[in-house]
Amino acid sequence: MAVSCKLYLLLGASAVLAGLSGPRQVVLDNTNGSTESGLLVWGDFQPAVSQLPVSFTGIYDGKISVGKVSELPNGPNQAVAFTVGRPPAIGSRVKWNSSPSVHIKYPDVYELPVKIWVLHTPTNCGLACMQTSLGGFLIWANGVLERERAGLRLIPSSGDWISNETQNKAAPVKRYRTFTSDEPDDCDGQALADLAAQLKENQAINLYVVKTVDGKTTRGYKCHEAPDLAFAGSRASWGTMLHEIGHAFDLSHIDGNAAFDEENVMHSASDVRGYFSEGQVFRMHFSEDSILNVTFQKRKAEQRWCIGSGVKKDLPCPPLETRLWPEK
Repeated sequence: MAVSCKLYLLLGASAVLAGLSGPRQVVLDNTNGSTESGLLVWGDFQPAVSQLPVSFTGIYDGKISVGKVSELPNGPNQAVAFTVGRPPAIGSRVKWNSSPSVHIKYPDVYELPVKIWVLHTPTNCGLACMQTSLGGFLIWANGVLERERAGLRLIPSSGDWISNETQNKAAPVKRYRTFTSDEPDDCDGQALADLAAQLKENQAINLYVVKTVDGKTTRGYKCHEAPDLAFAGSRASWGTMLHEIGHAFDLSHIDGNAAFDEENVMHSASDVRGYFSEGQVFRMHFSEDSILNVTFQKRKAEQRWCIGSGVKKDLPCPPLETRLWPEK
């Protein structure tokens, strides 16, 4: 068994284990056949650590030894696991003192319908060309999501998941053939509601392909006012489309954060986007503003408010830049 454990500098007196003594282990249920898992653990460690969570990565047989850990009286006491082909498994209020073994279960992959509304096609790529490209986008995006252990799969919302609206003359649709984030504000709640009344599929991620976003055919935009709507210019790259969908999962730009580079999906201007950190994947699943909870209601029982490193003591979020597997 190959295991690496990252512990931090000692902090104060050693923790006193209440109840049971000896090391604890986390048992991972509903794995995907892969023996590689990563784990983040919050609790009262012995020896003490200066920073939580403590991380573990390696090759396991479904059980991860986390050493001597007991319950922090006022929290947090939590365990979160990541693996390929599954959404993160979480125990939000772990009872470390009750048993030497704690079980957490990986959910099955969440399949999320995508509906694409084509309001404009460029001169050198008509509808058939656009349909081919968008099909390729779905394959590429799902490859990224699986490789980055997000446990999410984008699927066509229906047989006609790409809708040709280039000839739609309804006023709300005509307004959005070009998207402008400045005044007049295309993120106005009423304007978005008018568009949704014409073109929106419920219980789906709705992506609108428009002529330009802020005057550029390659840009995209996501309005906070509508969690299930996003916009992409008619020549936007697959990375830009996934970036805008990332905003729907409550992910923000990472520009200026030295822990990230232009290969992160949430870089604001990049042609080489391709990875998420585990801190980002955590937010995609457990942020209360993520589309996974707002629209799809998948993880509401475990949702929390993730700002920076998290603000709730008993339901923490790992730092955004948390990585269990180096990307390079």
